[in-house]
Amino acid sequence: MNARLMVAAVICMAGAAQVAVAVPVTESFSTTAGWTAVEDGSHGNEMTPEGGAYATTLDAVSIGTPASSALRITGGNAVTDFETDKIRMNSGTDFLGNYTGAATPPGTIVSQVQGIYFDFYIDTAVVSSAPAQLGLYFIGDAHEWYWDLTDSLVYNTAWNRYGANMSGSSEVTDFGSWYDMSGNGNWTTDIADVTEIGVVLGYVYNEGAQVYAIDNFTIQEDPFLVPEPETYAFLAMAILALGLVFRKQVDESLRAAFAHVRV
Repeated sequence: MNARLMVAAVICMAGAAQVAVAVPVTESFSTTAGWTAVEDGSHGNEMTPEGGAYATTLDAVSIGTPASSALRITGGNAVTDFETDKIRMNSGTDFLGNYTGAATPPGTIVSQVQGIYFDFYIDTAVVSSAPAQLGLYFIGDAHEWYWDLTDSLVYNTAWNRYGANMSGSSEVTDFGSWYDMSGNGNWTTDIADVTEIGVVLGYVYNEGAQVYAIDNFTIQEDPFLVPEPETYAFLAMAILALGLVFRKQVDESLRAAFAHVRV
């Protein structure tokens, strides 16, 4: 390879190495590690905990149409009261931490989280209608925030994708956006310290052995990162170096191009 081209390639690769790339963090549930079901007494109609989660089993199986490895949620006996569970992640580092992307040192999350998404499946062979409730929640700085998805639920045999936007969100108090369940949270500080995240699932009344599944639980980060000042400085130096490397070649090309021009 031409020596100048080699120098240029090295400079470009070094410049690219200075820019971090944000990619979605996704759980595809090859295992259930880190995920648990707990009874929820703070959303919907179940305002008083009754002694444990309705879900009796969380397991990673191939389920749905098309079949996919997912987190299957199997309920217990027929619901004679309103039952709501949290299917939650509250350990590890993949989905927890600073959602502003400003953690020091940076962990899995490297930029501002723009949204949270997941695929949801209803086993229509054993469940006669859509769940009574579906939503996303997270706990940050000991405050709980909730986004209600119930009105967008679809009852069919397919996987359906749901999600909540986090880009530009602020402290809001109406459903259809993030709702501050504690009443005294602060959006900016709370998303900087996320310690728990998950799905709120309200079961169909008076039906037993209900089966649902969650797959591709994703936090989507901003794909367009703002470079650090040091990165701008490095790129400026790289451009200057490229100019010096190819200066002679450019000069010769310009002279050849304008050799026929007479003044």
